[in-house]
Amino acid sequence: FWTTLGYDPGKMPHKSAAWRDLIDPDDFRKAQELIERHLSGQDAFYNQILRYRHAQGHTVHVHCRGKAIFQNGKPIRMLGVHQDLTPVVQQQDDFERLFETTSSLVVIAELGRDRIIRTNKAARLFQPMSAPVFKEGEELCAVLRQNSDLPETIIKNPGPDAVAFEMNWTAGSAPQQILQAHI
Repeated sequence: FWTTLGYDPGKMPHKSAAWRDLIDPDDFRKAQELIERHLSGQDAFYNQILRYRHAQGHTVHVHCRGKAIFQNGKPIRMLGVHQDLTPVVQQQDDFERLFETTSSLVVIAELGRDRIIRTNKAARLFQPMSAPVFKEGEELCAVLRQNSDLPETIIKNPGPDAVAFEMNWTAGSAPQQILQAHI
């Protein structure tokens, strides 16, 4: 655990106060609440992702999962696992940044349902009429069929289970894109 945070385990005390000061304050408040829920029997396990401050100053995201050991109805020890999720969190952050900043219009629809569940900034700002066309929670097929303003929209294989569409804009009006959505 200590090496994940950049410290020499031999030089760090085996006391909760040592690592407690390295936890993000908001995460620490939530951790106290979740540990109390576990110790009172409301939750079978303690389970949380905490942000710790590394010895070099950056944030380390650690998944903490544990279970209290009780003796005579009182907790005497907490056993658990720590997993460094920092690379996963960094990949998610990179994806979010790319998703929101790309000039390509991106619409994500829920599989098996005709619902838009996520759009990027380009999709939210795209306004062929007076209001944005792609809104989260909207029916994707309905959006495609009701908006004749969508330039050169071709709906392929329309049906209850799948839809694919292409959008091509003239130069200067919007980025030229091919979008495919499988519902």
